[in-house]
Amino acid sequence: MLQDLKFGLKLLWKEKAFTATALLTLALCIGANTAIFTVLNAVVLHPLPYPESGRLVAMYNVYPGVGVTENGSNGVPDYLDRKQLTDVFDSVCLVGNDGYSVGDAGSPQRVSNEYVTPSYFQVFRVAPMLGRAFTEDDAVRRRAPQQ
Repeated sequence: MLQDLKFGLKLLWKEKAFTATALLTLALCIGANTAIFTVLNAVVLHPLPYPESGRLVAMYNVYPGVGVTENGSNGVPDYLDRKQLTDVFDSVCLVGNDGYSVGDAGSPQRVSNEYVTPSYFQVFRVAPMLGRAFTEDDAVRRRAPQQ
């Protein structure tokens, strides 16, 4: 067996172009597999950092008649209907993404934010780090916040 290994190494040394091509192919394949596994591990294999994250569901509306076949928007009426007319979920919240420009007129910066309904913290089973979570009374427009 040792003789076969020596013979194989001699052949590889003799055919340097083939050896370099084989080593480069192996290195690329190992690197690609490592990158794919890293992404898969982070996205699929590790759960979200919330309690009972396997029970979270994202729901979107679809409107095939107008060409929206995936990830259509949800509005307040959809949220209220799901909240009042469905008993399938423990709790339901509405989340939207937005952005604002803040800062001086000469150098504003774009800040991303989410607007959420009061049940947001209940759905994700988390508590705010500071202060308190907002209530249904806080969600009414044009009402002064409770202290």
